[in-house]
Amino acid sequence: MKNTILMQILLGLIILSCGKDNVDEGSTAREGSLRGSKYLLVAGEPAEKNEEKIKGEAAIVFKEALGEIQSDKRYTMVFSVEEGGSIRLVSHANETLESGVELNFTRQGAELSLQTHVGSQQTSAKVLAGVSATKEIALVVEAHNSEDKTHILIWRNDNEAALDFSEHNALFNSELDAPSPGNGKGKFWGFVLKQASLTEASSSDVPHHHHH
Repeated sequence: MKNTILMQILLGLIILSCGKDNVDEGSTAREGSLRGSKYLLVAGEPAEKNEEKIKGEAAIVFKEALGEIQSDKRYTMVFSVEEGGSIRLVSHANETLESGVELNFTRQGAELSLQTHVGSQQTSAKVLAGVSATKEIALVVEAHNSEDKTHILIWRNDNEAALDFSEHNALFNSELDAPSPGNGKGKFWGFVLKQASLTEASSSDVPHHHHH
């Protein structure tokens, strides 16, 4: 009799410890880090995921919040997109990347075009002049969520670019090119990848010298 009780206890312990391992594995599998920036996988299963790169189909949210909802942020991003693929930068969103300002970069041939989404509102697509989508693309993006409608500015951030992050030098300026449809309502940021690779991403406060 004693024997069976002991067996049950042992079995119970074995089952418990198995369950625990799976849970831990599950949660760490949803975590990642890109060049030291920790993120959570919100959706998808990337084909590749390490410190240098996230590749494939995935939605990620960075763990470090942006601070205030009405903040102005500057993002640097280095990425590549396969033919017909896209990468979406989501700014000022909630922890599951909803209710944010979404900048959707899509590739058609050598062209990279941008469409801004806020909720069900979206702008028409605009081709980003001088950007070749056939190779790795480096951009600096600003999202000024403190303005009435989030002011979006984008610059090239490669050796051929002037690295002059002033409004008149912007590759895209929502006030001139396509009025922003609204504002983000959250404090988080991240990316949605479809047939794309992200190799660098960072956020910082906007230096306020070029603001008007």
